[in-house]
Amino acid sequence: NRFWLWVTWIGDTGPRVAITAAASVAFAYRRHWREAILLPVVTAVEVLFNSGLKLLFARTRPALIEHLDQVVSLSYPSGHSAHSAALFLLLGTFAAARVRKAWPLLSAAAIVILIGLSRIVLGVHWPSDVVGGWAVGVGFALLGSSVVSARVRERH
Repeated sequence: NRFWLWVTWIGDTGPRVAITAAASVAFAYRRHWREAILLPVVTAVEVLFNSGLKLLFARTRPALIEHLDQVVSLSYPSGHSAHSAALFLLLGTFAAARVRKAWPLLSAAAIVILIGLSRIVLGVHWPSDVVGGWAVGVGFALLGSSVVSARVRERH
């Protein structure tokens, strides 16, 4: 269970905010202004959107097993899944575009999958909660990466 608690911790608010801030500062330092601004904006809007969906669906968490993680919010869609998909897949697409290789995006996808699975293993989400969260996060990652891609195409 320690492994899954550690994996789920990566998707917690604190680590996500720290990763977002560090990446945005790094992008700004390298004068990649669009990525520096887009990353925190897209991830913040995704968090608000996902919170609105939780209120709309008002789905309670599963009670099949004792929760191995402390949770107080509603269940659908999974915030950890949505937020980590938006953040890590957006970072993965930015990195993959820079190095022109697939490994950054594949690595990001592996992290996102593990975080989603951790929520099921810890008993705090139904599988459909995680899939719904992934759908939200992937949508926002695609939105953010399309804005950056459009700007890159304009320059060439």
